[in-house]
Amino acid sequence: MRQPTSLAALLGLGLASCSGADPAESTGASTSTTATTRSDPATTTTGLATTSTGTPGETTSTTTTTSGSSTTSASGTTDLTSSTGGSTTTTGNETDSSSTSTTGELACLTWEVVEGGLDADYVNEVVRLDGAGFALAGRTKSKGAGLDDFWLLRLSEEGDVLADFTYGGAGQEVANTVAFAPDDSALLAGIVATQENSVDGLMIGVSSDGDKLWELQLGDSDADHLMAAIPVGAGGFAVAGIRDRVAQGTGYFWLVRVDGGGGLLWTKTYGDDSDEQLAYDLVETEDGGFALAGTNAGDFWLVRTNADGQLKWDKTYGGPRYERALGVDLFEDGGFAIGGWAEENGASDFYLVRTDAAGDAVWQTTLDGDHSDLAEDVRVLDDGGVLVVGATRPDGGTADLWMAKVDALGASVWDHRYGGSAYDGGRSVTEAASGDLVVVGRTDSKGAGMADAWALRTAPNGDLRCP
Repeated sequence: MRQPTSLAALLGLGLASCSGADPAESTGASTSTTATTRSDPATTTTGLATTSTGTPGETTSTTTTTSGSSTTSASGTTDLTSSTGGSTTTTGNETDSSSTSTTGELACLTWEVVEGGLDADYVNEVVRLDGAGFALAGRTKSKGAGLDDFWLLRLSEEGDVLADFTYGGAGQEVANTVAFAPDDSALLAGIVATQENSVDGLMIGVSSDGDKLWELQLGDSDADHLMAAIPVGAGGFAVAGIRDRVAQGTGYFWLVRVDGGGGLLWTKTYGDDSDEQLAYDLVETEDGGFALAGTNAGDFWLVRTNADGQLKWDKTYGGPRYERALGVDLFEDGGFAIGGWAEENGASDFYLVRTDAAGDAVWQTTLDGDHSDLAEDVRVLDDGGVLVVGATRPDGGTADLWMAKVDALGASVWDHRYGGSAYDGGRSVTEAASGDLVVVGRTDSKGAGMADAWALRTAPNGDLRCP
């Protein structure tokens, strides 16, 4: 599925892909510069024999729940239980996830949710809610007021859709991220098309009931993208993105601070005019500062600031290939996990870097699935391992969602592939309180339209059935 021509053109201003990435299947951007400290430890490459799961299922507008009969075919692949319809929930275990086992641990629960209409709909991020359940943010063209609208979904621990909200006008709005404050109000951030045939950053604040509270649009005549948002311990939110992206070779890291009511506190940019610097994710550090991850001159770039956005240090990681960082997360020791992909001659691999708290590389590793492997998100798990999710595609074939885990030293633990006969990809992942994994993205193989939102809850080892 290709994005609508008008939106694809607008996104291309800020998110043009490199030679190895299909623009419809990546979050876009090329290279960038301002290289400062570089760290190139020995790289390990792991060739992974993946486990494919899932034949495409047709879906309807009703929600159905079936209990766990996943089957294993003769080829060793697992077929997701399918049902007919548009909004589908398939569970692999009838145990309520809020219940506990005899050892006091939360019980495992697995399910699959497909949401969408006849047009293009997909989600870009999932966050675990403090109370229970999950929130998903993305874009929908099948419903709402305009061509594309911000889309916010809330799912229960069991995968039931509890709330479904759209926000937008007659134009095109795409939500890339969602963050929640302690009072359960939320910030959605992404992009909005402008009359100047460009894009601005857009934030929308919503109440715990989903009512729109405020809106803030940021940008100028160039393309400006808001990519990732987090709640801040001191109150309000921090949002990272890309500023002044007019073509390949342009753009700056962008950090924006707002209070809980949408009041603009400050904005900062990082980089120079020699190349493009493109920020895709951020975390808050123990001292109240921030770390932004992205791409600079074809390398991973990590920018560390204080609480006021003043630069403390920045470091690059990579080798001779083109590397794009799309996710960052924190280890308990204050170090960073940075995830993305590395590309050369049209072939790409998942690429992971672990650093210490000072940003010095401890290890880096590549995970080799098929011809084109594009990682979109990274998560440090409670056991100290690192999870990376994205898509893998054979040369000349269609992509599947791919999720892989490495241990704290970067060694491969397991990997799983999920999908059907058309494009399927992962965009974001989080860990449930039980240790289960919830991954979201887009599926073209199943659902009611061109593309649909897709959410999978798996066992802690990535299996679609609980042990």
